[in-house]
Amino acid sequence: MNKNILTLLTLSHLCLGSVAQSNDIDKVLAAIRLNNIELRTLQSFTKSQGLNIKTSNNLADPQVVAYYLPLGTHLPGDYSEYQISQAFEFPSGYAARSRLINQQQEQLHIQ
Repeated sequence: MNKNILTLLTLSHLCLGSVAQSNDIDKVLAAIRLNNIELRTLQSFTKSQGLNIKTSNNLADPQVVAYYLPLGTHLPGDYSEYQISQAFEFPSGYAARSRLINQQQEQLHIQ
C-alpha cells in the first residue's frame, strides 16, 4: 500500500515538475529575448541587412536631362529640349534576382 502511494506521489511530482519547468523556461527565454541588448541589436542588424538585400532588385532611378541649344536652325528665341528616361530589364531578370535574394536572406537568417 505504501509502495503504491509513494509511486503515485513520485509520478505526480515528476509530471507537475516537468510541466512547470517548460512554462518557466519559455517565460525566461522570452524575457531574455526582450531584455538582452545584444540580441535586439543583432535582430535589428539582420533586419536592416535583409532590407538592403531586397533593394538590389528595384528599378533604376529615372534620369532627367535638359539641353539648351542657343544656336541652330530653329525659330528665333531660346530652344531647349528635355529628356526623361527609365531603364528596365526583362521580367526574367527580376525573377532570377528575386530567387537569389531569397537565398541570400535565408543565409543571413542562418548566420
